[in-house]
Amino acid sequence: MKVAAAMLIIVTVAGIVGTLIARDPGYILIVYQDYSLQTSLWVGLFLIIVLVTAGYFLWGLVHSLIAFPERVSNWRGEKSKSRAVQFLNKGFALSLAGQQDRAMRFLVKASEHETTQGPATLLLAQMSSADVDGRKLMWQSAIDAGQDYVTAARLGLVKDAVANDEFAFAQETLDTLPVNGATTSLKLELFIEMRKWKDLAALSKDLVKYDIILTQDHKNSLRAALAGMQTDTERHLWRSALSIMQDGDELLLIAYCRTVSDQDIAEKVLRREIDKRASPALFVAYADLGQTNLPVRLKQVESWARKFADNAAYRCCAGTLYYLSDRPELALAEYQKSLEIDSSAQAHYRLALLLADRGDKQASMEQFKLALKVVS
Repeated sequence: MKVAAAMLIIVTVAGIVGTLIARDPGYILIVYQDYSLQTSLWVGLFLIIVLVTAGYFLWGLVHSLIAFPERVSNWRGEKSKSRAVQFLNKGFALSLAGQQDRAMRFLVKASEHETTQGPATLLLAQMSSADVDGRKLMWQSAIDAGQDYVTAARLGLVKDAVANDEFAFAQETLDTLPVNGATTSLKLELFIEMRKWKDLAALSKDLVKYDIILTQDHKNSLRAALAGMQTDTERHLWRSALSIMQDGDELLLIAYCRTVSDQDIAEKVLRREIDKRASPALFVAYADLGQTNLPVRLKQVESWARKFADNAAYRCCAGTLYYLSDRPELALAEYQKSLEIDSSAQAHYRLALLLADRGDKQASMEQFKLALKVVS
C-alpha cells in the first residue's frame, strides 16, 4: 500500500513538472571563453541538482577513504579490548574455581590492556605469592590504572604492610582512606599489633557500626600483650581497649585482674562486673583474689546474700571466702548449698580441699572424683 502511494506521488509530481517544462521552457546560457552551453531552465535545474548530489556523495566517499585508517585502528582497538575483557573474565572464573596457575596466565594478559589493567592487576596482587617488592609493584600498577582502583590498591598495600610489620606506612596510608568496614578491620589489626590501646578504644563505635566482631586470634593477641606488661600503667591503658568487646569478654577482664598488682583495683573491677552480669567465672575470680583485701570482699559477698541467694556460683564464692577466713563451718554450709542448687566442678573441688583439711580423706576423695566427673 505504501509503495503504491509513493509511486502515485512520484507520477503526479513528474506530470506537474513535465507540464511546467512544456508551458514555460525558459533557457539557461553558460559561456566560458570560447565555449557556451544553452539548455532549458528545467533541464539546467535538473543538471545542477544532479551535480550537487554527485558532489555530496563524492565528498562522502573521499571522507570515508580519509577516515578508513582510523576506523581500522578503532576496530582493532575494540577487538583488543574485547579480548582483554575475555581474558579478565576467564581469569576471574578460574581463580574462583581454584585453578590459580591458569587464572594468573589469563590475568597477566588482561593486565597488558589499559581497559582491564586495574582489575586484573588487583586480582594478580591478591593471588600472588611474590615477595614484598613484587607485590608493591602490582599494587602501584593498579593505582596507576585509574582513580577507580586507588582505594582497593591502597588497602592491599596496607594489608601487606601490617603483615610485614611496616606499621608506620600502614597507618599513614590508612589515614588517606575513607572509613568503612574494610578500613576499620585493618585499623583493628594495626592497633592491636602496635599496642595503641587508646586508638583501639576510640575504634569502638566504628566496630559496632560495621558489625565487626573480634576473632579468637584478636583476643589471643590482646592476652599475649597483657602477659608481657610490666607496670600497672600499661595494664590500665590495655584495659581501656576492652571497650571494643561488644558483648564484653569476662576472660580478658579476669586476666587483667589477675595480673594487676593493685588488688584493690582488681576487687573494684570484678565487683562492678558481677553487679552487671553475675557469671560463674567472675565469682571464681573474685574469690581467688587472695588475702590482700579479704575482709572487704567477705563483707561485699555477705551484702550480696539476698541478691544472689539462688546462684550456685555465688554460694561457692562465699564458701571460698569463709574458708580463707578460717570459718570452715560456714564454708562447708555454703559449698553444700551451692551443690544443692547446681553441681559444679569448682564447688566439688573446693569442698574436697576443705574436707581434706578437716582430715576426712575418704569424703575428700569422693568430692575430687565428682569434680573430675563433672569436668569430663
